[in-house]
Amino acid sequence: MVPVGRLVVDVLKPHQPSTIEFTQRVAGADSVAAVNATLIELDQKVKNLKLTIEGDAIDYGEVEAAIEDAGGLRYDVGNGRERAETDATVEYSSYGGLSTADALGDAELMAKVREEGTKVLDNLSVPPTLREVFERSWPFAQALGLPTARVVEDVERVQDAGGAATMAMLGETVVAVDCEGVLDHRTRVSTAGARLL
Repeated sequence: MVPVGRLVVDVLKPHQPSTIEFTQRVAGADSVAAVNATLIELDQKVKNLKLTIEGDAIDYGEVEAAIEDAGGLRYDVGNGRERAETDATVEYSSYGGLSTADALGDAELMAKVREEGTKVLDNLSVPPTLREVFERSWPFAQALGLPTARVVEDVERVQDAGGAATMAMLGETVVAVDCEGVLDHRTRVSTAGARLL
């Protein structure tokens, strides 16, 4: 097998430790010679970083363990699914948020996310429909034990009306397609990015 000399990894991390400390901890892995971190997105609770990792023979398992030990979650290795264009109408109801930082810090939950998430992604068609994504992500949310009673009730109402629904990650929010007037709000998917419609 040819040794890997460069690896690009997308990571979610809480604001603490700092990006510098986080990067230093990943760089401390024995097979890593250097790490460059680029901030991709920032929100109130987490940072999305793209890490470019270099070494003579990078040990991927060691790198992933270093990322997790530093409080991060690897969610893509640079070869993710192609973007599916859609302008589908969606309905949603939101009752508040759940702490992303708390979820990232829960090692048992993150292990379940990796295991269950891989199953969902491996079984999606290319490109998937939004309905398919929602139908497959609902059992994922249930397997993680995240849905509240209100979320379960809303998903069941959508399914009873012939639609597909799931829980937004991470929030006490339900998103649905192929229904009308079941949930509190209605909007459209915009692949141009966030904007007021």
